This record gives sequence, structure tokens and C-alpha cells, in this order.
Amino acid sequence: MEEFDPGGPTKLKPEDTPVVRAIKARRSIRTYMDVPVEWDKIITAVEAAMVAPSAGNLQVWRYVVVRKQEKRKQIAEACLQQYWMEQAPVHVVIVAKLEKEEQFYGKRGVDLYSVQDCAMAAMNVMLAAHDLGLGSCFVSAFDENALSRIFGLPETVKPQGVVTLGYTDQKPSPPIRFRSESIVGIENYGTAMNEGGGRVADGNAAVSNYRYVERFQKYAQDGFSDVSKKIKQKKVLHKFFRKKEEQGKQ
Repeated sequence: MEEFDPGGPTKLKPEDTPVVRAIKARRSIRTYMDVPVEWDKIITAVEAAMVAPSAGNLQVWRYVVVRKQEKRKQIAEACLQQYWMEQAPVHVVIVAKLEKEEQFYGKRGVDLYSVQDCAMAAMNVMLAAHDLGLGSCFVSAFDENALSRIFGLPETVKPQGVVTLGYTDQKPSPPIRFRSESIVGIENYGTAMNEGGGRVADGNAAVSNYRYVERFQKYAQDGFSDVSKKIKQKKVLHKFFRKKEEQGKQ
């Protein structure tokens, strides 16, 4: 059974390196302050994307940095009316030149490798942005034709995503993630990992029992919370009807 863990693999450990800490601490940010971003930081983030791996080292990704408010508004509209994007003072639009992908890898290169390459580049942008004190968010929902029209892209150049950048005072809590022992297989798909390898249920009864107790405690806490809410609701309703009854007697 796959289990969730608040924080899970995002929990910081003393032995984490700076890179691992940046990976764990990065968040998708959708609220930005009205503060300009220094060009040096923008180009540093984009250059981080340029060292991402790519199929055959073809480096088919290209980048458009957008800072003008009117064009950011157009991009937000093209991204299926995600108007929160307008707050971000910088948009980095990532596109792929597909001629080389098709030449070297055919349809698979166009349909898959170009997407993978640009996704890895986008991740580099966001990690660099976090390290530079900026918030970021990857936006992959967009009308391809609408976004292409904004920049006059030829048919052989396809938009792959938009990364918003900017300063933020938002501090999101760690997201809920799966436990690593629930989703990391050892040698085969579908096995459950533990420190010694193999299945938790078969290879480590202590871990399995701990998880069972942990789940039971959570269910008990949730149940107690629900009961408390019901009691409060009944008290409120009792007061309401009692007041109505007294008003009726007057």
C-alpha cells in the first residue's frame, strides 16, 4: 500500500549537501512581490538551463525572457487564463527547435526527446532561481497556437513551457509526498523498499508494525477531531434553537 508522508523526502537532514538542500527546499510559487529582478540573476538562471543534459547534446532548447507587463498578460491568457502569472515580473518561455531532433531521432525525437530536454532545462532554471533567492513555477498548461503567435514562432519551433520568476514572501509548507519505501522498488517494480532491501512486510516486521501504529494514531487523531467538530456543531445548534424557542415565548 502506497503511503503519504507530510514532508517525506523533502525533510532536510544534517548530511544534505547544498545542492540536495536546494532540491528539497524549492517550491512552486504563484504569488510574487512587485519587485524587479536583476538581469544578472535572470541570465544566471537561464545559463543554468543551458548546461542541462539533452539528447545527443543537440541542445534544441531556446529561451525567451519576457519582462514587459503587456506581453506577460498575453502569456497568462495563452496559458489558459492563469492570471496569477502576471504578478511574476519575469517569464522565461522555453521552446524547442525540432529540425535536428527530427533529423537525428525522427518522430520519437520530436514527440519525446525534445519534451524531456526542455523539462530538464526548466528544472535547472528553477533550482538556480531558488539558490538566487527567487521564487519560480513551471507552467505546462497552455494553448500552443496562442503562445506561438505571441512570439511569431515558425512551425518547426514548439513552445514547451513557461517558468515564472520573481521575489516572493510566500513560504509554502512542505508538500505531502509518498514515502520512499512505498514507491522505490528493489530490482523489480512493485516491491517495497526498506533499509536492507526487499519488501517491508516480508523483510522488516518492525518497520511494518511501526507504519501500522503510525497509521492507527493518525486515524485516531482524525476521528477525535471529527468528533470534536460534531460536538461543537451540536452545541451551536442547541444554542440557536434554544434562543429561537425563547423568542417564541416572548
